[in-house]
Amino acid sequence: MDMLAGEPLKGESAGMDAIAGFFFAALRSIRRSVRYWLVAAALFTLSLLTLSAFGELYARGAAYLPAADLLAPGALLAAHRPAVLAFALVALTIVLFDFPTRDEQAGVAAALGAKPATNLGRLTGALAATVAMTWLPSAAAVVLWHVLARLGDGWVGIGDFVEVAPIAGFLLLDLAPALFAWGALLALLIGVLRNCLAVVAVAAALLVAGVWLLAWMPRHWAPAWPDAQALGQRAAILLAAVGAAAFAATFGPRSDDQVLRTRLVGIALLSTGLLVVGATAKAAMAGVKQRSHWLAAHAALEDSLSGRGQEPASVSLASDAEFAQRTRNAPARARIDLERVAGRVVIAPPERLRVDVTLRLRRRGQAFPSSLVLSLNPGLVVQGPITLAGAEAPHSHAMGALTVELPDGLQGAETIELSVEASGVPDPAFAYLEEVVPADSSSGVPAYFGTEAALFDDDYVALMPAAAWLPLVGPHVRRDEP
Repeated sequence: MDMLAGEPLKGESAGMDAIAGFFFAALRSIRRSVRYWLVAAALFTLSLLTLSAFGELYARGAAYLPAADLLAPGALLAAHRPAVLAFALVALTIVLFDFPTRDEQAGVAAALGAKPATNLGRLTGALAATVAMTWLPSAAAVVLWHVLARLGDGWVGIGDFVEVAPIAGFLLLDLAPALFAWGALLALLIGVLRNCLAVVAVAAALLVAGVWLLAWMPRHWAPAWPDAQALGQRAAILLAAVGAAAFAATFGPRSDDQVLRTRLVGIALLSTGLLVVGATAKAAMAGVKQRSHWLAAHAALEDSLSGRGQEPASVSLASDAEFAQRTRNAPARARIDLERVAGRVVIAPPERLRVDVTLRLRRRGQAFPSSLVLSLNPGLVVQGPITLAGAEAPHSHAMGALTVELPDGLQGAETIELSVEASGVPDPAFAYLEEVVPADSSSGVPAYFGTEAALFDDDYVALMPAAAWLPLVGPHVRRDEP
C-alpha cells in the first residue's frame, strides 16, 4: 500500500493482473505477520465465545419464557451480529492502520515498485487482501458455531434456530461490505493524515460512534436474505467504498499521470454512494414515521367519534395533522357490530390482492351514525363505487380510514349491507399501530413474536386480520374495547 516516489508512470493502468499481483503479495506479507495471527486468534475466539455464550443463555432460559421455541429463525444471530461486526472492524483497524510503514520496512513496496501499476492497483490489491484475511476468522467462528449447534444437540445452546440463509446473508452481505467500506475509509485516513497515531485516534472515535449506532439498531433486523432495498443499500455502500479507495490512492507518494482522473472518479463514486445510502436510510425512516402518522390520525378520529357530538368531515387528507383537524367535530360514537362478511378474494402475489366483499352491519344503539368509519389497509385502493343497500354512497379513503356517508333513510335500519371492492398490495406496517413494543424497537422482544403482520410473496402468503386487508369497523386503534 505504500507508494514509493519515483518517475511518473505514463499510460499505466490498474489492470487485473497488477491488482492480483499486489493482492497475493499482501497475503504473503499478512501471513508472515505475528500481529495478524494474534489479532485473528482474538477475533475468532471472541466471536465464537460471544455467539456461544448468548446462545447458551437463551437455551437455558427459553423453557421459562412465554414465547419458548417461538424465536424467529435468524433472530438469535441478529441479536449478536453487532458484537461480531464490531470485533471485526476493530481487528481490521489493528491490522491495517500502519500498513504503509510495515510494507516499507519489509521492502515489499520497493520490490513491487519496479512493476508497472498505478497507485490504485497497489491499494486495491492490498486492501482486498487485508479485508479477506480479516473476514476469514469471523466467518470461521460463525460457521463453526452453526456446525456445533447442528451436531452438538444443543451443546452450544442454539439448536436449530439459526439457518443457513441468515448466516450466508450476514457473512456475504453484511460483514464483507462493512469490512471493505471500513478498510477503504482507513486507507483514506492513512493517505490524508500520514500519521499512525492520528489514524488510530480518528478511527477509534468513528468506531465508538458506529458501535453506539449498532447498539440502537433493532436487533431483529436481519432477514434470512436482504430484500431489494437492502441489497441496493449494500451496493451503494460498496460503491462509496470503491470511491473512497480510489480517492485514497491519489495520496500515494509515487506520482503517476492518472492522479487527477482517479481523484475525480473517486469523488464521484464516493458522493454517489453516500447519496444513495442516505436516500435508502431516509426511505426507511419515512416508513417508520408513516406508522406514527397513521396512529396519530386514527387516534384523533377515535377520540372524535367517542364524544365530540358533531358530524365527521369527509376524509381526503395528506397528513395526520390535517386528518386530526378535519375530524375534530365528530359525532358521539355509535357502536356497530359486524355481523357477516361475504364476497370474493383474489390472491395474486406479489402484485395484487383483490377483495370484493359485502359487510352486514348491525347497529347497537338507536340509529346508525350519518357516516360510517372503517379501517382499510392504505396499500389497497378502492375500486369503483361503494354501495349501501344497493345504492351508491359517497366515500373517501385516506391514511387507512374509509369513510362512507349514509343516506338519511338508512340511519334507522337495524342492519345495512355495505359492498366494497379494493385491490393492491397490503402494507404490513399498518397492523398493530398501538403495539406496546414497536417493531423497530432496539430491544430483542419483537424477535420472539415476528415483525411482519402480513406476507405477500411469490411462495408464501400470510394475511393477518390486524393488517386490515379486509375492511374493519371503526378506526384502527383501541380494538380491545367492546
